[in-house]
Amino acid sequence: MLIAHISDTHLGYRQYNMDEREIDFYEAFEEAVDTILREHVKVVVHTGDLFENPRPPVKALYVAKEQFTKLRDRGVKVFAVMGDHDMPKRRGMPPHSLFTEQLITLGLTVDHEVVKDDGLEVFIAGLHHVPRRYREDLRLKLSQLASKASNYPKSLLALHQAVDKFLPFEYEVGFEDLPSSFTYIALGHLHRRAQAYRGRALVAYAGSLEITRRDEIEEWRKQGKGFYVVDLGGD
Repeated sequence: MLIAHISDTHLGYRQYNMDEREIDFYEAFEEAVDTILREHVKVVVHTGDLFENPRPPVKALYVAKEQFTKLRDRGVKVFAVMGDHDMPKRRGMPPHSLFTEQLITLGLTVDHEVVKDDGLEVFIAGLHHVPRRYREDLRLKLSQLASKASNYPKSLLALHQAVDKFLPFEYEVGFEDLPSSFTYIALGHLHRRAQAYRGRALVAYAGSLEITRRDEIEEWRKQGKGFYVVDLGGD
């Protein structure tokens, strides 16, 4: 089963207050969706910061709905978790609530689902961004999800968190807190690509689709920007 791991699209970001840069972010997302369809991906997992803020412009909402509908109509199942940029600062409706027909937002209505394809069952779980002060709550929830995932041969966990191994000065959760029993742990928040193994679990940040800060330029020159396609069907 091919799964696309995409993250930190920041739709609606008007970098340098320029129309052209806002459009760049939309076009990067549209191009990613077209590539996903060409790769015959079965599942898409978006690991947070879909939007630049929890009250995105209408154009950003339109582009998101258009692209997620395109995926749905081609039989691609879409899961997402909310990043810190997506979540309302006060109690309110997050923008993901508008796309209940196009995607499943893990941590909003449900925290997991089992996807079946050609006899393979994949346990897919996820949580929205959790601030560092609630780290113990996050640890407990991760333990509960790991217990549920242990009943399945393949499993994926989606999170939007700063992990100490990759962001040692601004982390929210420790690398050792991540459950090693998952097959793949899809992370968002870090805007560069990064990977490491935690037990059997491949832990990976897909990075952002576009450059949002100057300090990302050097890494972009080395690795580029994009997303991952992960095959969970093999051994």
